[in-house]
Amino acid sequence: MRLETAGARDFGPCTCCGHNSRKVWGYLHAGDCTEAAYVVEWTLGRVAEHGAHFDFIIGEWGDDASSAQRVSVSLEFRRTPQGPQFMVIDSATRSVAKNELVGCALSRAEVMGTPLAERVFSFVDAVWLGDGRIGEIRGEAAEHLSGPRGSRGDTSVVRPGAGRWGTWRRASRRLLVPSFVSVSR
Repeated sequence: MRLETAGARDFGPCTCCGHNSRKVWGYLHAGDCTEAAYVVEWTLGRVAEHGAHFDFIIGEWGDDASSAQRVSVSLEFRRTPQGPQFMVIDSATRSVAKNELVGCALSRAEVMGTPLAERVFSFVDAVWLGDGRIGEIRGEAAEHLSGPRGSRGDTSVVRPGAGRWGTWRRASRRLLVPSFVSVSR
């Protein structure tokens, strides 16, 4: 999978904490085909308290494709005592659901336990390992001070653990593959 970064924007301040937020976006490609667009959003300097959101627009792309052929899937990121964790959430609660490129915002129940879930977590892996602009989320010190165009950085810090956020296993050097378990809401 090839990652293409596309844009970044800082905005704010946040109504709940008074800090600015950052949004970065890009595309994920397999060969010559676009698989998904992604948006990652977090509050600068507040990842430990607020976490982050990873939103994906998945489906057909190109001149002949329409929004009816694409869905949105959203994940929430948190740092927990067991390590970094991702959880699929209802995409309708996120601004991506209102994006003109999206035909349908999927719920957590519509994603978990399906082949789409495995695909989405492979997208998370690609963004986590390949987009250097999210260094602050990965826990790289002072990344948020350098602006949205940060360097690739060290991605070996990924060690998600078990808990209500799901379980993970290490597949090969620096790549994570989800191992799905039954997770109640």
